[in-house]
Amino acid sequence: MNNHVFIVDQTTFPIHLEHKFAGIGAPLIKFDSIGNLCSSLSAREEMTTISMLADMARIRVGDQIYFYVQGVQSGVGGQQGYFFGRFIATSLSYVVSNCPDKVKGAPIGKSLPFRIDIDVDCVYPKGVSESDSLDFIADIEHPN
Repeated sequence: MNNHVFIVDQTTFPIHLEHKFAGIGAPLIKFDSIGNLCSSLSAREEMTTISMLADMARIRVGDQIYFYVQGVQSGVGGQQGYFFGRFIATSLSYVVSNCPDKVKGAPIGKSLPFRIDIDVDCVYPKGVSESDSLDFIADIEHPN
């Protein structure tokens, strides 16, 4: 079992929870009506897209998913983010080429064509800051 972190914002986080999916994407990635990639990507954008696909392909059913919500509360150095729970991947990754900016017909405000289905494992109602979560790590002898 592996762990994966999805960095989201306050706008999309409730959508991920409501529809039980995690997704990534980029606004430049566009598909035609039959699902073919129709964007003209630069070499850098193409490499970024391949990296996103590779990241999603690493996720297996049963892996743990964490959402890091950016800018939840003002901190000393500006906006601080928090982890709000642990989720379990319930599907392999897939591509939503028809309307990647919607979930079940409802707009989500971003294009997230690369997705994975999730289920709740444990919710942190008040959130856990990045620094606090690192303090909980024990018994690790080297970076893993």
